[in-house]
Amino acid sequence: MFLVSEISKLINGKIIGDSDFLIEGICSIKNGKINHMTYLKNSSYKRYLKKSNASVFIIDKDFNEIYKDKIYIKVDNSGLAFIKVLKYFKKKIMTNNKKNNISDEGESEVGRYAIFRE
Repeated sequence: MFLVSEISKLINGKIIGDSDFLIEGICSIKNGKINHMTYLKNSSYKRYLKKSNASVFIIDKDFNEIYKDKIYIKVDNSGLAFIKVLKYFKKKIMTNNKKNNISDEGESEVGRYAIFRE
């Protein structure tokens, strides 16, 4: 999970809402998920904003259609900022997987003397 403030700092954004909110993942604006982040690509997608279940939105700094039940991070270019966030999430997930001995192929390393029982 990632703090809104952590993501905002990464993409040099201005937060509107709860900076301590924890983001669990990333989603599309159309298929928004609670506690997840998405971005508003352009004004043609604003029709999804109000009904999206996403909790956090990366938006361009000149976008002003704000809903009180959402959290926003305003940036110069929401598309480029979202790409940066995607790379950051991937890097953090890969790092965590390596710490937990989880490979890219879905395999895990288990200790030599591990015993599995039902």
